[in-house]
This record gives sequence, C-alpha cells and structure tokens, in this order.
Amino acid sequence: MRLKPLIHLSGKSKFNIGVRDTLETQARFQLPPATLISAYFVMTPAEGIARFGFRRWYERELIEGHVYLITCVLSLTLFAACLEQIDWRGPLQQFLFTLCALVLGAALCIGSLRRYGFLLARAECFGAQSSCGKCGIYGILKVIGAGAGDDRSVLDAADNPWVRVQCKKCGHEWRIDNQ
Repeated sequence: MRLKPLIHLSGKSKFNIGVRDTLETQARFQLPPATLISAYFVMTPAEGIARFGFRRWYERELIEGHVYLITCVLSLTLFAACLEQIDWRGPLQQFLFTLCALVLGAALCIGSLRRYGFLLARAECFGAQSSCGKCGIYGILKVIGAGAGDDRSVLDAADNPWVRVQCKKCGHEWRIDNQ
C-alpha cells in the first residue's frame, strides 16, 4: 500500500519555502459575510438540534451557559474592584471613569446571570423531555417540525415554543414543549 504525500492547505506540497501565495489562495481563507456568521451562531433550538443532534446541542447550550457564568463572575470582580477604588474627593475625570466602570460591571453581571439562568433552564427543559416514551432511549431524535410564535420580539427571537421530534430508533413521535 502506497501512502499519499502530505498536502498543505493551499494545495501545494507541505513545505512551501519561497512560494508566494496567489490571490486565489488568499481568497479561500477569508471570512464569510456577516449574514452567514450570524446564521451559524444564532439558531433556534429546533435548528440547533437538527444541525448538531440533540446531545451535541445540549452540550453546547451548557457550555454557552457556563461561559455566561464566568462572565458574570468576572464582571462581579470588576464591580467590586471599582467599588473599592472609587474616590469621592479625587479628580472628577477619574471619579466619572470609575463610576462608569462600576455601572458597566453591574449591568454586565446582571445580564450575564440572567442569560445563564435562561440557557440552563431551556437546556434542562428540553433534556427532561428528550427520552422516547416507547423505547426509552435518551437524546437520539430527529426534528420533524417546530412552532414559532406570531408576535416574536427581538428578545425571544431565538427560541421555539415547541419542537416536534421523532425517535431515530423506533420512529415514535412526540412534542417537546419549551416552558
């Protein structure tokens, strides 16, 4: 059996010493437009489960939630440090900067804590209803349909009120409600 030589990402040999990249090679590694990036990261639960599978979607929700928890702890640290450093008799510019950092830390802490709670509650709600009622297998499911509210605002645009799923093992269908 003959092994194939290693190919570099540019399609040339592994060691491209002295070879200049062409415009075609450089264009391959550009980022996609902003609409494609936002379409990849902002997904409803139904789109996420259909794209990644339930178990990977659940894991990603928990990871994202814990990133918000870490943000909350760091912003709380910023809040505490600014509260300790505030000088009521010092220069006005320094006082205003510390006050702005204090308010920013508090707002970021409250916002990230709320998002952490939302993501964990949604993941647990979907996780509790993702076992097949017929065969009892957990998380091996396919999305059939999803509901979308008619009066969706910007705050709840990335959420489904319900998701219709089917077990991949036995074909049993049920509805997961997002409460």
